[in-house]
Amino acid sequence: MVISIAYVIEITTFPLILGGLSQSIDLSENTAYMLVSSYKFALVASIIFAGWIGDRYSREAVFTAGAALFFVASVAILMSPALDTMLPLRILQGIGAGLFSPMIPALLAARKPDSALSALGAWGMLTGAAAAVYPFIAAYLTTHFNWQAGWAVIPIFAGLALLGLPRPSDRKTAAKKDPASSTNPFQSTGRLSRHVWALLLYIFLNYGLTTWFMVAVSLIGAANNVPLTTIGLILFVVWSVFSLMNLAISILGQRLRLKQLLLIGALVNSIGVVIFAMWPETVGLHFLAAILIGTGMALNNAPTTDLAFRMSDAAIHGRIASYDIIAARLGGAVFVLTVPVTGMWVCCVAAACMILSFGLTHYSGKGVRVAQKPDAPVLS
Repeated sequence: MVISIAYVIEITTFPLILGGLSQSIDLSENTAYMLVSSYKFALVASIIFAGWIGDRYSREAVFTAGAALFFVASVAILMSPALDTMLPLRILQGIGAGLFSPMIPALLAARKPDSALSALGAWGMLTGAAAAVYPFIAAYLTTHFNWQAGWAVIPIFAGLALLGLPRPSDRKTAAKKDPASSTNPFQSTGRLSRHVWALLLYIFLNYGLTTWFMVAVSLIGAANNVPLTTIGLILFVVWSVFSLMNLAISILGQRLRLKQLLLIGALVNSIGVVIFAMWPETVGLHFLAAILIGTGMALNNAPTTDLAFRMSDAAIHGRIASYDIIAARLGGAVFVLTVPVTGMWVCCVAAACMILSFGLTHYSGKGVRVAQKPDAPVLS
């Protein structure tokens, strides 16, 4: 899970150090944005194939290769003198992240087959805490020292992850503990059921809303001359609540009912978006919306992954994790591009997403009854 911290820190840190980096190697604004987009394109492109390769050959090997590539590229970026070397390094770093990121939930579920929800919740707690806290540290280091100081933590965490790589025996252990996993009727084909696809659509809708909120907070804040520190504090609240809710999920684990978690997640996401859209100039209500969005993000995180894993063979968990990430990122991109920042149209979109999510949750829950072991926890 240590590599997840480096992965999340990169998302929030690189935009912060971009100004200092641009001055250091004399980059134009457009060229600087190329360093951001090149990483993201490489990340998504490699995620598409990472799940299949991991399932077909070895998730442990794919994870190791991705973590090593991410680490080497992160270290090399510290010493990169110009765009000619920085750009390919960012692409290599994105490929590495795309390889290891979908392997993490699949490997966690393999290591903890009887408490996957708790393990995924603990993972979400750590990454949420890193996303909440480190931007402040990175901003301080970059301002008072240089961009290398703000960036250095990323290769440090990536390097630490290489000291505790997963073992190939993990998946074998999980298979022994869960022999009933081969009873699912669609497992022999290696294809996802319609119930899993419905769950991926749920992820698309809800991560679309939460991503839209985080972008809209920045845009509305800038338009209303809200101090940057206040905007940062609102986003800090989102990630802090996300982390705390994942801690609760990790502690309660299998005692939770997944169906109810998904229904509540869809509800609070929609309410948070409506509050923000209806009162875009009331900063106090933005903090309330941030609490609701952070809660919804947590309830859409580990529970959806655990539910998707329960409905499928362990042999295709790598692909499911890849599709999960892609659905979330596509949802964010589509909602940011198509949904306006304020107005009644936003409220209509939020309401429609909530209603669709309720239906998708109900339909997905039916799929578990086929794949679920007789003594598994109740989902509804």
